[in-house]
Amino acid sequence: MTFLGTRIVLGLAVMTTMLLTGLSGFCRAQQEDSAKIDTDTTKHHCLCFKGAPLPNCRAFFIIESGLYMQAHRFDDYSSVRKPRLGFDLGLMRNFSSRYGLGITGYLATDEYGHRAGIKARYRRWLSDRWTLDISPGLILSGDDRNFNDWSSPGYIGAVSLGCSDLVILTAYLEVDKYTSVSYLIGDESAGGKTVTSLYVGASAGSYAGVVGLAAVAALSVLIAATW
Repeated sequence: MTFLGTRIVLGLAVMTTMLLTGLSGFCRAQQEDSAKIDTDTTKHHCLCFKGAPLPNCRAFFIIESGLYMQAHRFDDYSSVRKPRLGFDLGLMRNFSSRYGLGITGYLATDEYGHRAGIKARYRRWLSDRWTLDISPGLILSGDDRNFNDWSSPGYIGAVSLGCSDLVILTAYLEVDKYTSVSYLIGDESAGGKTVTSLYVGASAGSYAGVVGLAAVAALSVLIAATW
């Protein structure tokens, strides 16, 4: 549990730092562009905390914290995983009232290990409230108690349906590569396999996502300090 808590805290710290580093420059550039336009026609905000389509927001944060279950595994070697926590932090820019593009840092962790990487994100605004997101990405870091020698990169592809950027339902495929399998699986010949799993779950976004992030970080620090 100490390692689990440390992974979560360090992962969230790195993701938050990367997010805030690019924030000031991005917003300053957008303000300079807006200054060249007649103020009567500039009704949108440079940067919103909670996502909304144009003309309300030009850019906004992606802040999501969720709980996911392994719904299906497409191999005979991996064990059924218990629920995992997942976090996404990033920025998205609207290019019209119908769609936006962005990038997020990604962290998932459970009792078996962690996954961390980056995801591109395409958002389709179905209405002012409802959104459809498609998020392909690379898993750049990982470990697994059931497997030895997790191999980078892994792959992830997610589809999400969101309401008001507060409640998000997600299904995603995760593809992991391994060079060997530990004794926990009971099949040493299974080395060099690619393991594909389907996860489904729900996450909280925007203000609710921040509450979730803060709660998990505080709990992790408490566990790490008292274990």
